[in-house]
Amino acid sequence: MSEASPRPVLRLIGILWIIAICVLAYIYFSRNFVLYTSTFSKESTSTSATVSSGLFALSSSAFENNGLIPSQFTCDEKQISPPLTISDAPAGTRSFVLTIEDRDVPKSLKPDGTFLHWAVFNIPPSTSEIGIGEVVGTQAASGNGVAGYVGPCPPPNYEPAEHRYYFDLYALDTTLNLSERADISALKNTMDGHVLAHTTLVGRYARRQP
Repeated sequence: MSEASPRPVLRLIGILWIIAICVLAYIYFSRNFVLYTSTFSKESTSTSATVSSGLFALSSSAFENNGLIPSQFTCDEKQISPPLTISDAPAGTRSFVLTIEDRDVPKSLKPDGTFLHWAVFNIPPSTSEIGIGEVVGTQAASGNGVAGYVGPCPPPNYEPAEHRYYFDLYALDTTLNLSERADISALKNTMDGHVLAHTTLVGRYARRQP
């Protein structure tokens, strides 16, 4: 009696190997495709958010970003607030918060090197223009404890003679339950976790020489 031919067995083993290789290849490429699409989706979302927040802007017709603030808005003249323009607020904005800080105060005069010149909250989301000397919203206490605008006023005989003033605008997803003359720490604590977007306009000023 002749022995059975090994060819059918070898053919079966070959087919099983092919099936196994196909299954492993399918699992490998499916997994990597899912990772790729997931990563692409995250990158697209991140880019979209960056572009959206990048459009949000605060500007002034009185001075350019990093430009000189006209003296009429400072302690050397009328000390009234400059005109401001708000553009491209993000969707869902319920209110704005505006703060103006001098961050070049000599440490010998103020250890944290910062003086708050103005703070306004609950600015309506429909606001696109704030006129000269106009108050829109509720004023918090400035660095002198008074609710109101304090014009740029670098202290004489100290360096640097020219200071930078940061106009920070925040778009919030809520209104703030604070009273007029609230201090800046209470304002920052209350708005924490509600900021949709933030933009900054910087102005410079040096006191007039006598």
